[in-house]
Amino acid sequence: MIKSKLLSMIAQLFIGVGHRMIARIWRLGAGARLFFLTIVYSGESFRRFNLTLREIYFTGVMSLLIIIVSAFL
Repeated sequence: MIKSKLLSMIAQLFIGVGHRMIARIWRLGAGARLFFLTIVYSGESFRRFNLTLREIYFTGVMSLLIIIVSAFL
């Protein structure tokens, strides 16, 4: 009786570890796929890098302006 409970607990431990590892590998694969597709489809932005930097800067400045204005409302 005690042996079967102990074996059951050990089996559940291994099942839990296996499930968490598979979930992490799945998320890592999804992140790698997203990164790869981002690099593949952003070829134009690498050719016009100054425009990309300008857009990022403009978005940041406008976001800061919105945050400042909403802080005083």
